[in-house]
Amino acid sequence: MRMSDLPEVMEVKFIETDTAPRGSGEVGNPFVAAAVANAAHRLTGKPLRHLPFTAERVQRVLKA
Repeated sequence: MRMSDLPEVMEVKFIETDTAPRGSGEVGNPFVAAAVANAAHRLTGKPLRHLPFTAERVQRVLKA
């Protein structure tokens, strides 16, 4: 969807439950890592190629 396709008003409801969070709300998560890696590469010129991006791994890449 594009912003122009969204409705003017969007209703959000919070539902209390005893189960752990899961489901389609997590679908976008894999793309976040790629966006962070691309931004870091553009900023520093050094690619982050391994997940998770821990402080130690990022520092190692930046020092290389």
